Amino acid sequence: MRLRDDLKWFPWAAGLLFIGCGTGLSQQMQHHGDAAMHTIQQPFDIETFGAFQQMMLNGDFTVKIKLDAAMAKHPTTGIGAVAGARGEITIYDGKLIVSYGKPSAAADASTDRAAQLAMDSATQWQSVPIDRDVAPEEIESYIAATAKQRGVDP
Repeated sequence: MRLRDDLKWFPWAAGLLFIGCGTGLSQQMQHHGDAAMHTIQQPFDIETFGAFQQMMLNGDFTVKIKLDAAMAKHPTTGIGAVAGARGEITIYDGKLIVSYGKPSAAADASTDRAAQLAMDSATQWQSVPIDRDVAPEEIESYIAATAKQRGVDP
């Protein structure tokens, strides 16, 4: 498996790792304002709404955050699922991209809602060349070691 020549996807990968933790995360929930908006603060300022485990095992595709409220936090990266299992959410370079999988998508995706969302605001990117193939079972340790070499303590 050949990885990209940079770690721009690092916040997404880290977010997905933390979303998958499920029940342990529910104990860390911090409520901010709207009762329906349950925010979980993660390391590296990754913010998550919803838990992947609950979505997959219990079919919980209920609204966790409105996309306009999420975008008001000015994230630079993010990934998630549209409420009701109607599509996928990507935030790339601060731009919201919602794919509904069919041409008749909503005119303004920012008015939609997420069942799950992990996002972060990265102020500085570092391009990191990857000079070898990294086996799937080595990806997490490779990312951690590479981040540590560059002053990020995962």
